[in-house]
Formats: sequence, C-alpha cells, structure tokens
Amino acid sequence: MNFPIYSKSDIENLVDLDNVTQEFIEFICQLTDQDHWEYPAEKGIVTLVHSKGTSILTTKQSNVLNIIVERYDGKECKICGSSIPMSEILYHEMNKGYCSYHKHQLDKEFD
Repeated sequence: MNFPIYSKSDIENLVDLDNVTQEFIEFICQLTDQDHWEYPAEKGIVTLVHSKGTSILTTKQSNVLNIIVERYDGKECKICGSSIPMSEILYHEMNKGYCSYHKHQLDKEFD
C-alpha cells in the first residue's frame, strides 16, 4: 500500500478527504496515541505526519513511513477474509485476527 499524500490543512478539513486518506489519518492517530513503533526513528516520523501530513516528507522519511505501513498492510479477517481497514489495523491482533464485525459477533455469542 502506498500511503496517501495530504497536508496539514487537509488534516484540519477531514470532511473534504476521501475514505482512504481519512482511514490513514486515523491509523496515524492510533499509532501516536499507543506509542506503537519498533524503532525510535519511527516515532519522529509518525509524530511529524500526525501534525503536518505526508506531503512534507523527504524521500528518506517516506521510505520509513512505507516500512511502517507495510508492517500492517494486508491483514485479513480469519472468518470472512476481508481486508482489515487501516483505521482498525492496530486492533487486529487484540481482536485475535478478526474484523471488528466478527469480533463483535463472537463477543455477543460468548456473553
């Protein structure tokens, strides 16, 4: 997956963005909130993207962001095989490999 290109003003005006970009921004927010990185350099880049968008990244910074994105891209639900959206990807492991719909259904079944 290539990450979407957007600016600080785009972050401030989420209503004008496509779904992919909105989901990516949510993913970046979740990474920031959860301190979810493997290397210290990732924190700086994610923090920069969180506050200013992806349009200002250098080639080297873009490469690091691509590594982060590739780590989470392509996850699928164990039941339906649907791709897990970027806005839910950090919960994929916590949800034991299920999409949010099937995790919710399983939780209801066992309550």
